Amino acid sequence: LCEKGLLQGADRVVVIAFTLNLCDTIGKFTAAYLTGSKSLFAEAIHSTMDTVNQLVLLTGIRFSQRNPDLNFPYGYGNVRYVSSLITGCGILSFGCGLSMYHGISGLLHGDALEPLTYVSLFLCFRRNVTAGFADQLILMGPLRNKRHHIISAVTLRS
Repeated sequence: LCEKGLLQGADRVVVIAFTLNLCDTIGKFTAAYLTGSKSLFAEAIHSTMDTVNQLVLLTGIRFSQRNPDLNFPYGYGNVRYVSSLITGCGILSFGCGLSMYHGISGLLHGDALEPLTYVSLFLCFRRNVTAGFADQLILMGPLRNKRHHIISAVTLRS
């Protein structure tokens, strides 16, 4: 999709973040199921919310690129900001509610600590690798633009 020009700028970053978050979500739910760890389950819920966040942002970005029409003569550009507001409020509300439920449930029905297993270690290692990959992809765009502007400034002087 990137070579055909279908994913540019913010679209590309959000699609990459969505893909990585989806992989993390699947991995964390699998690890939580295999180990029975409640903390991994909480992390899986967190990754699910990140994935939903990226999906709403992508929808908002795509919707904001629509051309003006009779109902919205100035276009749909502000939809991007509204979708960001919706995801922020949704994540805050869902996260607070789930944290309160989990905290109260843990106080009322406490369990013993689970031992650290190889699945948890593998998941931490894989997450660090994917996070580093995502950071590198996100930083390459501004660095490429910086190099282009430096080269343009040097060629304009001569």
